Amino acid sequence: MKKIMMMVGACFLMGAFIAGEAWAQAYPARPIQIVVPWAGGDTDLVTRLFSSYMPNHLVQPAVVLNKPGAGGLIGTEFVAKAPADGYTLVANGPAHLIVPKVQEKAYSLDSFIPLVQMAKNKSLLLVQKDAPWNTLGDFVADAKKNPGTIPYGIPGFGSWHTLMLAIVKDSTKMDIVPVTFPGNAPLVAALLGGHIKLILIEKPIALPHVKGGTLKPLAISEKDTDFPGVPTYEEQGVKGDFNNWKALFCRAEVPKEIVKTLDEAFQKVLGDKAYISALDKVGSSVGKYAGESFRNFIREEDKKYAETAKLLPKPKK
Repeated sequence: MKKIMMMVGACFLMGAFIAGEAWAQAYPARPIQIVVPWAGGDTDLVTRLFSSYMPNHLVQPAVVLNKPGAGGLIGTEFVAKAPADGYTLVANGPAHLIVPKVQEKAYSLDSFIPLVQMAKNKSLLLVQKDAPWNTLGDFVADAKKNPGTIPYGIPGFGSWHTLMLAIVKDSTKMDIVPVTFPGNAPLVAALLGGHIKLILIEKPIALPHVKGGTLKPLAISEKDTDFPGVPTYEEQGVKGDFNNWKALFCRAEVPKEIVKTLDEAFQKVLGDKAYISALDKVGSSVGKYAGESFRNFIREEDKKYAETAKLLPKPKK
């Protein structure tokens, strides 16, 4: 009897082992959910483009879910508490590194594994087409004549855009008034409606409005043929890296085998000519990193933002 029980136990363990192996090999067995912690904007745009090419290399489709609020904190914390099974990812940019430095109860960088840099975007300072300013210098001069009276928009405290505008304000010593919105889409709508006077936004979102003649750029992060004659931030005395990136992260506890599967698939998406072409059409550039190279990149970026994030005040309790 004892011998029979031992054989049954051995069979049970072997079955569990085989089932576990089959589970790991079968990933993904259902659609992958990608949470975008913003309401529309370029992160949403890039994520939806990237996710549309994921099935070519992962078989299963990806579903994008917007969970905006608190400068990206709500959506990111949602993923931090989701099952660590590789089926819930978060899309974010530098805000993923900035928020933990200014929010005491935020997640930590160690809560996630960086997976892939989906895209890179240039950024621009935009005002309404009929605004009286044509350069950043014009805007700064007016702001200094009327301190504390000109409203500008930011997509949530702790966002990359907020920090970049803090760098602009610190460099130019101007006093302008921040107005917070839940994402880039409502930010642009507010500028178009005249409720605010200035925003900093990425090229994919700025391009149709500039080409359509409703908004005009005062500065850009790098020279661009789509915006001829627009001076860079640096040419106007403001130094810093004003290019943005968009990336995917998963929970730190996701099994290594699943992370490896995602790394390999995402590297293939970055090399997909159709994806690269789709990004180019919306004014974005393909990312450089996936897997371990992206994790190394994030470690270096985190050091950079540890210093510049000091320009952001701590949120009031």
